[in-house]
Amino acid sequence: MASWTGESGALNEGGWIGASLYEDSAMRRAIRRVGELRPPRNARKRFPARIPAGFSAKRTAKLAATLLALWIVGGGADASGQAVRREAPPGLENSAGVGGNAGSVAAPFDADSLDARDDRPVATVKIHNLVCTAPGWAIIYVYLTPQAAQYTHINFRDEHPGRPNQNNGAYVMTKGNTEVHHLLDDANIPGTYSVTLKPPVNAPRTYNYYTLGEPSSATMHVYGGSAPEPTLTISGGEAVTEGGEALFSLTASRPPEKNLTVKLSVSENEADGQDFVDAANEGSKTVTLPCGETRVDYSAPTVDDLVDEPDGAVTVAIESGSGYVVGDPGDAAVPVLDNDEPPPAIAISGGGAVTEGDKAVFEITIPKAPATNLAVNLSVSENEGDGQDFVDAADEGSQTVIIPAQQSSAVWTAPTVDDRADEPDGAVTVTVVASTDTPALYSAGASASVAIRDNDESPPPLLPPPPSSPPQASFASPASSVAENAGSDNVTISIHPAPTTSLSLLYAVDGTASVHADYEELSGEATVDPGKARVTIPVTIIDDDVAEGNETVALTLAGGDGYEMGSANVHTLTIMDDDDDGATANLAPQASFASADSSVAENAGVVHVAFTLRPAPTSALKIHYTVGGTATPGADFAALPGTVSAS
Repeated sequence: MASWTGESGALNEGGWIGASLYEDSAMRRAIRRVGELRPPRNARKRFPARIPAGFSAKRTAKLAATLLALWIVGGGADASGQAVRREAPPGLENSAGVGGNAGSVAAPFDADSLDARDDRPVATVKIHNLVCTAPGWAIIYVYLTPQAAQYTHINFRDEHPGRPNQNNGAYVMTKGNTEVHHLLDDANIPGTYSVTLKPPVNAPRTYNYYTLGEPSSATMHVYGGSAPEPTLTISGGEAVTEGGEALFSLTASRPPEKNLTVKLSVSENEADGQDFVDAANEGSKTVTLPCGETRVDYSAPTVDDLVDEPDGAVTVAIESGSGYVVGDPGDAAVPVLDNDEPPPAIAISGGGAVTEGDKAVFEITIPKAPATNLAVNLSVSENEGDGQDFVDAADEGSQTVIIPAQQSSAVWTAPTVDDRADEPDGAVTVTVVASTDTPALYSAGASASVAIRDNDESPPPLLPPPPSSPPQASFASPASSVAENAGSDNVTISIHPAPTTSLSLLYAVDGTASVHADYEELSGEATVDPGKARVTIPVTIIDDDVAEGNETVALTLAGGDGYEMGSANVHTLTIMDDDDDGATANLAPQASFASADSSVAENAGVVHVAFTLRPAPTSALKIHYTVGGTATPGADFAALPGTVSAS
């Protein structure tokens, strides 16, 4: 271990001049030349020299300090006692305590104030590995805060991987100094180096009048072969006001052996419209952790703009890179505080209600008159939910009003339309829209409405339409016949007009034929489907062996819901008996129209009206008919002969 540099001499209790330097023959010879004395045997390790005869304590102390300064600053003495300069290790020529720094050795020792008393200064320690500038060297720094009032011995214990045992000693801090350095020139042995400050002994003597602070111990690890990559973490500083720099500190678990480039990512949350960091200062960045250091700071500048915006934060995250491991936390945020006043609030008020055709009046005001003309953006709208429409489309939507320079208000009018439409009363609304300037010249959101009254009379009420007549139900023909052995026959009912909903027609059954003997029982009800103009009633005929002559089934329409009965409301169905030795063959057939009514377009040309004969005639027949109605023969239709032949 090399010499302790930056230390001062001391006046020992036994009256010997001593220095906490390792035993050096040249130094010992130089001290002996001063007093031409040899040290006593029990003090040899402290390199003492007896005080020359006639030397006062103060003079002796000054002599010791001078010798130490000669040794420390100059490097020692040669065999003849002449001072020589010792070469400092590479990169340490200007390090504290080496190569001429008098900050820790220049103040001479003041023996007259040995008994002075003061509050105890605090002693702390750290180790700095010089692997980057002087491989194999390191410096131990011991600090005293506040500065030493007198020379002070600071006790320590150190461990060195090259020595199996712990070593005890004392660092000597001269009056007025705050730090002392110790140089290690053999810090190249793999292992852990440590130094621990010890409490003062025999306190409160002046030379050991101190107390321990934090850190009171320091360690340094020298790696042999491949060293593990340092783990990096990051922390953020205090909140800053926009325009300041957000500070971040990166800390390494161990110092790197060369400059280490660390990748960073800088971002901010702009979700609420804030923007404190210029785009050029965001995104991917780098910072260099110097060789041998365990901490490096990074600052992110913020922009002092004129925009009122929410407070935000800038975040710096360590990104993966070469030569290091990202630890936890790997990112940190620093709050950024906005310092801008909000823009003045525009107010708007509406005038009294107007009648359609008049102008709705609004007043726009600002708390402080602008120095120049101020354009205020507006949005004009009206509620048309109930069909009202008082404002022309050209006067709605985006509009602009100018507040003149040196004035604090302006008037905006919204014209309304005097139409002839009777409509509900309404209102026109004007809303202040956000400024498009940066920074915003005013704040938006205020709105006001003016009521608009309609001046049109309501139209006379419409007369209700005449009630529609219900459909009429009639038998298609008044009579028909069917042979007893025919099995069944259908009786048709016509409906005019066709019903829009399902309709049930009621009828009664009578006649000379007997139910269950001559025909099956009928239900007395016929259902008409929607949109249908006719419905049939099926009659099942029973063929017996009894000669009973012709019999009838009489159907009579009855009144019901949803329809009226027409004039042809009775139909007689004749059952022709077939059990009288062919008597029925001589019966005359019955003639009837196939349907009770029909219709035809005027331009249809010809329409046929059908007759039915039952039973079918066995020879040619002539059927006579009469013609009546509102149509005029020869004008509306060709005259009819009144007879028709059937076979």
